[in-house]
Amino acid sequence: MADRYTHPTDEELLSFVDGELSPGESPAIERHLATCWECRARRSKLENTIGEFLEAHHGVLDSQLPPAAGPRALLKARMAELRKTPRAGSWRLVAAQVFDSRQRIYALAALVILIVAVGAGYRVSTSTALDQHLAAAPQQVIPNARLTPGAVRPISMSEVCSVSFSDDADQVPTSLRRQVLQEYKVSARQAGNYELDYLVSPQLGGTEDIRNLWPEPKSTAWNLRAKDALEDHLHDLVCEGKLDLATAQRDLSSDWITAYQKYFHTLAPVTPS
Repeated sequence: MADRYTHPTDEELLSFVDGELSPGESPAIERHLATCWECRARRSKLENTIGEFLEAHHGVLDSQLPPAAGPRALLKARMAELRKTPRAGSWRLVAAQVFDSRQRIYALAALVILIVAVGAGYRVSTSTALDQHLAAAPQQVIPNARLTPGAVRPISMSEVCSVSFSDDADQVPTSLRRQVLQEYKVSARQAGNYELDYLVSPQLGGTEDIRNLWPEPKSTAWNLRAKDALEDHLHDLVCEGKLDLATAQRDLSSDWITAYQKYFHTLAPVTPS
């Protein structure tokens, strides 16, 4: 992996997962993934996007699928074609070439991957067939992993399940709040559009630390109410012995939206009745 950039591209991540990188490139990406939450989340999102799309259509299009060894290779080929044809009409040209009866599902999946790859900071995908509820969502819906990796304190199960901790981040000192907003480049005029929130909630061991705080936008479905619902659900699972605390903390800190979709079995936030 060349030193001219910090993070691997989505194509490199896919090649790494498939074991298609050279012996010199693979260890470099493996070392990078070991220390980079952002790229691990990107790899997970790419794999989940492909998996969910294929699973949703598996029963209907099974008879039309090409051999099992081909899906990833076909996706990469389509991505390469898109890069080689950047003209205004290239999307229609590629679509016309690939949309036959046996390849339609993979052409759509290729477009999904490309949209995710060029999204804002690899954080929130734009509108896709699988994830339209994230359309036009602000970048801070998922906090910047470099600024907010999450921070936890040693805590016993008895404390988690019997002691009441306040999850109201509005109570943090004004100086700390100001520092968080400055790190995320949120001006005083824009501050009213955000709510300060803990990435890992105090009831699950999260700390009042700048590494565990970020400004969460109000004007999106993925807001404080959705995250509070996830935190309460994870707390219940932990105290019922159905989930270990470390897993709950890790799922919140790595990608809380993916965790919400995983534990509530839905792509969009559930509206309270």
